[in-house]
Amino acid sequence: PTFLAFVGFWYLLCLIVGRRATYSFATVSSHHGNYSVVYITTPSSDEAESLASALVAKELAACVNVLPSVTSVYGWEGQVRKDPESLMIVKTRLALVPELADYVASNHPYSVPEVLAVPVIGGLSKYLDWVHRATGGLRPT
Repeated sequence: PTFLAFVGFWYLLCLIVGRRATYSFATVSSHHGNYSVVYITTPSSDEAESLASALVAKELAACVNVLPSVTSVYGWEGQVRKDPESLMIVKTRLALVPELADYVASNHPYSVPEVLAVPVIGGLSKYLDWVHRATGGLRPT
C-alpha cells in the first residue's frame, strides 16, 4: 500500500506540475541498477543501532535509518507470531549486498534474520554519488 500510494502521489504530481516533474525525475535517475535499499529487522532499536553503526563503519552502508518500533506478523515453526521489532533501512551499492548480508547473518541475534534487498530505480544523482563514495566506491562515471 505504501509503494502504491507513492506511485499515485507521483502520478498526481506529474499531472499537476506537467512534464517538468517527469523530466526532473528522469534527470536524477541516471545511476539506476547500481544501488540498493536493504530492509533488516532486529528485536530492538539498540541492536539495530549497533548493527547500523558497524555497517557504516565497515563501509557496507552509506546510511541506515532505524525505525524503532514496528510490529511484525509472521509464520514461524508452525505458529503465527506477532512481535515488536525495529526496522533498518540501509542504503548501499548493489555490489555490496552479498557481503552485507553475510555480515548481518554472522552478527544478528536471529537464526534467520530478515535481509531483503531492493534495487534502486532512481534517485538524486548527488545523493547516489555520495552513497557510492561512502561505501568505498570510486566516483561513478
